[in-house]
Amino acid sequence: METQRLGSTRGVVGGFLFFFGVIFVMMAWGQSARQFRWLEEQRPQAATLDPQQLRPEQDGKLLHITARIDPNTQMHTDPVFGVTTRAFALVRYPYVYERRRNEDGPPSPPAWCHQKDTLLEGNQPEAADPFRRVVWRSTELRAGAYTLDSRLVLNLVQRWSGTSAPDHQGSETLTPDRKVTLLLSTIGYQRPRLLADAPKFPLPRGWKHDPEYACFFSGQMPPVPAFNDRRVDHHAVLFPSEEYTFLCTASEGVLQPMRQEHGGLFFVIFTGAVDREEAFDRVVQWESRTRMWGVSLGVLLLVLGVGLIGWQLRLEKLQTKPGEATAIVESGREMPSTVRSS
Repeated sequence: METQRLGSTRGVVGGFLFFFGVIFVMMAWGQSARQFRWLEEQRPQAATLDPQQLRPEQDGKLLHITARIDPNTQMHTDPVFGVTTRAFALVRYPYVYERRRNEDGPPSPPAWCHQKDTLLEGNQPEAADPFRRVVWRSTELRAGAYTLDSRLVLNLVQRWSGTSAPDHQGSETLTPDRKVTLLLSTIGYQRPRLLADAPKFPLPRGWKHDPEYACFFSGQMPPVPAFNDRRVDHHAVLFPSEEYTFLCTASEGVLQPMRQEHGGLFFVIFTGAVDREEAFDRVVQWESRTRMWGVSLGVLLLVLGVGLIGWQLRLEKLQTKPGEATAIVESGREMPSTVRSS
């Protein structure tokens, strides 16, 4: 009984693998063929533009643009503490002096713990609360006379930081702009702390400036902090100024992904100056590798599925049915091939 159950399981698993293998091969080959056809149609039509001049007549078409991007052009200020810096983003981090939560062991010694509350942006009214995590960031990133869409900005920030963007925050589906803000908060924590000077205006009630540590605190921090003391640090997020090549479209001076005929969005960003033909050749090579991996995975599933199904069929063929015996020869005469046992 157990053998029959295992055999049935092998057959079902093999059928599923075979089915998904066919789906993978068809999807990988079909999508790749459609993408190749679209790229070949767009290659002769793509225009190479001067990034310093807007060309409204080219809006909606696939464009090839090479431009230098300097992400650190704006000044950012925390108006609560008077901290100012030129960077892509300025991040305020609050800390509280407490014991770290340790459910599996003894209480840990007290330490400065980062408060991971809801992340705010500098233009929100709640950012006036001195003990909130806040990001002030550049409102736009420019490539010559063009402004980059938030999806292109997200791609560049991920590339600069080597960090993947989250897809959800709790039950909230994140927009590309919100993903950039969350990434900057994570990146800023890894950057050196800014040494803050005492502001020339009164601090919020209960807050002081520590000249030795160059930060702001609430409580009796110097020389030894006490439980529930609060501290605020600031970090600047700086990115390198580099040249990039874009394959995308434009609309009213904004570089953005181009919507394809089958509904997908297309844009590619290369580091450095890449001419149009080389850019298209690189995209085609990347699509070829993607198709190869998709088809290879589908073929692997097909082989595994066929192997399991074939194994099950062979075992069933080799099994002898209960109550039956093979043909025998008695007195030179062949008996019937199936003899029922009495």
